[in-house]
Amino acid sequence: TNGKVVGHPRGKVLGGSSAINLNVWLHASRSDIDDWGLLGNEGWSWADLFPYYIRSENYTSPPPDIAEAEAIDFIDLACHGEGGPVQNKFPPYYGDFYNTWSPTFANLNLSLDGDHRCGLGLGGATTLASFNANNSRSFAGNTYYALAKNRPNLKVLPNALVTKIDFHRLKDSEGKLRAKGLSFKASDNQTRSARATREVILSAGAFQSPQLLELSGVGSPAILNRHNITILHANPAVGENLQAHLLLPLSFAARPGIPTLESLRNTTLFAETPALYTLNRTGPFAAQTPTAHL
Repeated sequence: TNGKVVGHPRGKVLGGSSAINLNVWLHASRSDIDDWGLLGNEGWSWADLFPYYIRSENYTSPPPDIAEAEAIDFIDLACHGEGGPVQNKFPPYYGDFYNTWSPTFANLNLSLDGDHRCGLGLGGATTLASFNANNSRSFAGNTYYALAKNRPNLKVLPNALVTKIDFHRLKDSEGKLRAKGLSFKASDNQTRSARATREVILSAGAFQSPQLLELSGVGSPAILNRHNITILHANPAVGENLQAHLLLPLSFAARPGIPTLESLRNTTLFAETPALYTLNRTGPFAAQTPTAHL
């Protein structure tokens, strides 16, 4: 970005990046998602996606003390799912510093004017976290995969890396391509292939999906030629125009005596905190890393 290298951690683990993210449970704004559809992407709209948001989650209301301290009156239950696999709730731990968040923004007339989960809210609010009831991480690996792992039609190959999609060209007037399978490097470092009887679904994320297309011969000729990849279908748009929300942290010094996560620099406190979380999932480690947003 503007000549600078920006790190983008990715989750090479069952559950993908949902296993390593900051546990913030938010959706994009309704207008952003609708704009994707307006660009010509049929099926991309808030109305199309919202039912799946609801199906994916199970929202748990907080106890009265947290509800009052974090001013959660912005919650619209119609925009929160019940009975879905991914658990989400308000974290159980807030220090004195974070308890000043809601009243401060109320004083500045910047309180949330609607539930951001409805895709409309603007303002400052406490964020929900994808936490289980015992305050451990709830993510795709221990929800969707755990529910499906015993299905006879599912086989997961851990420590395998897909290297290309294998295409063949149809014998028609347009010479279209059809994915017939894929090649991958197995856990023993040997290259193997898998053949599809029905379809190949490419769902490797914003980075790996276009990369796999390029490795398979679909992409910009300038890039493919540079890496000596045979061009099967020229499309200069592949891998371009990535838009991501960058993390731009601003740090401020708190008044002496106000506990923050910096307090964990205290060796005694740092030694005690992991035990609190390991034994009963409480203490500062049970807090979400970013607990509020604007």
